Amino acid sequence: MKGEKVVCLCVMLVLLYLAILFPVIDVDSATYAAISMEMWHSGSFLEVYDTGGDYLDKPPLLFWMSSVFIGVFGHSAWAYKLASYLLLGLGIWRFVRFLFKEKKERWEFLLMLLSSFGFLYLILDVKTEPLLISGVLITVPSIHYLFKRFSYREVMLAAVGIAIGMLSKGIITLVVLGAYSIPLVFSFPKQVLKLRWLIILLIVLILISPMLYGLYTQFDLHPEKLVNGKTDVYGLRFYFWEQNFGRITGENAWKNNYSSFFLVNSLLLFALPFIQYALHYVFHLFRRRAWRLQDQCMLCAIIIVLFLLSFSHYKLPHYSFTVFFFLMYLAYQGYLLVKHQNPKWIFILDIILMSTFLLLSGVIMIWFWDGLWQGVLAIIMLGSVVYSLTSRHLPSMQKVATSSLVLMMMFMMYIAPIIRIYQPDHQLLHIINRKDIHTSQLAFFNRESDAIDFAVGTRLPRYKYEDMLVVLQNKDQRHFYMAQDGLDHMMGHGHYPVQLDTMYYYDVNRIKPQFFIRDDKKAFCETRFLVRFYDADQ
Repeated sequence: MKGEKVVCLCVMLVLLYLAILFPVIDVDSATYAAISMEMWHSGSFLEVYDTGGDYLDKPPLLFWMSSVFIGVFGHSAWAYKLASYLLLGLGIWRFVRFLFKEKKERWEFLLMLLSSFGFLYLILDVKTEPLLISGVLITVPSIHYLFKRFSYREVMLAAVGIAIGMLSKGIITLVVLGAYSIPLVFSFPKQVLKLRWLIILLIVLILISPMLYGLYTQFDLHPEKLVNGKTDVYGLRFYFWEQNFGRITGENAWKNNYSSFFLVNSLLLFALPFIQYALHYVFHLFRRRAWRLQDQCMLCAIIIVLFLLSFSHYKLPHYSFTVFFFLMYLAYQGYLLVKHQNPKWIFILDIILMSTFLLLSGVIMIWFWDGLWQGVLAIIMLGSVVYSLTSRHLPSMQKVATSSLVLMMMFMMYIAPIIRIYQPDHQLLHIINRKDIHTSQLAFFNRESDAIDFAVGTRLPRYKYEDMLVVLQNKDQRHFYMAQDGLDHMMGHGHYPVQLDTMYYYDVNRIKPQFFIRDDKKAFCETRFLVRFYDADQ
């Protein structure tokens, strides 16, 4: 058993290492990283700005923490992600210690969690969700404790956890924790009117007051500002209402009107390859009515939060992370149930998943073989996993988890570098380093990239056509990053480049398997250019 643990731990550590080093991804992660960088350079921590303009979307905790790490360790992806990793690790540690008393159960739950598809996505494309999750996970044990007895320590931990969530994602934190607490309210109705809850709210209000003050001074005192295309925008109202509930009422400007089951489908996808355990356990609960208080809380939070979010006019897959850890808890309980009942359909499904993952891992290794060290490492991993899977005493869940980890490793070793090649900052950095172009000579026209800003360590100017005319009149030698339509616009007005470098950008948010299979990857990409209109001797 120890050998299998060593293999899994090594793969987990390598995965975390590769994930934290992977560059920030357009759009959200790159935007948050660039805002954090700008915050450190400007020194404006209470009022948040994006390329010098007023920013009103996400609360500032991610920017506060990441800006400090960027300021200390420099402009790098790992410096931006490190704060989120540390806080998420703290939340998981507290959550796991609360749920499981035995080391074996803690290990099995962590193995299931870290080998799920959703966890890789969570740590690879770091947004505000890790901080929200950490706040919820820190608060949940305190809520259970405070419904039974009073404790100053738990009051403070609950307040800090709630404040972390509200400073990272907003009022949705209270919605998640409120939904989670409903079974506790019915189980301990006399505890609801205790003074401890008011004390927690007062402490939370104190902890989030710097953010509220910044919103008030930046927006509420200046209703004439044009923010997101509107005037009379009030920061406090936006935070307490429009940011979250405005997506349901339609007041929020963001809309995509995806299906009501979009987030449910996303959550099920994130829980792979263990969703069968969660579904089996939920079916068992309803059939046997063997409800434990912890099960009620978890399932209540999942159902209510997903139901409310289904009415949102704007949905993205990572919104389902608000209840992802609760579903993984139910999946682990399902695994414990399966060990006693041993249903054949789950055993067969585990074999299918395990075989599929190993087959995909082998195909990826052979298809994308690139370099001796990668190939040797991949062969060693595959051999170790195959050896582990032949162990008779190893449960099928752990075999599935091991094969899933190897598939993720193959993705990070072979697939992720291909994605990296077709990101705007990677190609631009290669060009400017080869041609020794200083960042002061760079600007955007009709396309911009926060990933490029973060990579070069400064906010590049954004030019409109009127600005371009001034540049052309002055015969400026500046290089412009632009898309095909921008180049066509300039040439259509008689402005022809004297130097042009072509780049190819692939939007990973709309990823397709064909992109990796076909050799002609440029056919799937948008064309971008680095253009100069005047030479020094003109």
